[in-house]
Amino acid sequence: MKDADLSCICEWRKLHKLTLGGLPGVTTGEFLQTLPEKCPALRHLSLANLGPTGQCTYSKNLLSALRRMPHLQDFRFEQTNFNVAWSFLEALYNCKGLQRLCVVARNGE
Repeated sequence: MKDADLSCICEWRKLHKLTLGGLPGVTTGEFLQTLPEKCPALRHLSLANLGPTGQCTYSKNLLSALRRMPHLQDFRFEQTNFNVAWSFLEALYNCKGLQRLCVVARNGE
């Protein structure tokens, strides 16, 4: 699956929980941009090893989406070679309803 294939997720307005994992075709994560507005009921988001092996090529769109998800309660993120930078933590700060956070960044910093 590629980014364009995942754009249909944003049509599920009552989506409460989304788990995506092991999808090497995700390169920009453009579909993440519309999640906050199109899926306002989304409370649980789990993303694991999206994109080409060992790369996080979609971090810009992920951070932009997180900044606009104040009602997110549960976020799990697993990505090889991901560097947990200040911008990532800053984006999470806007998730005011966050109750659970799990970050697995193997070989990252």
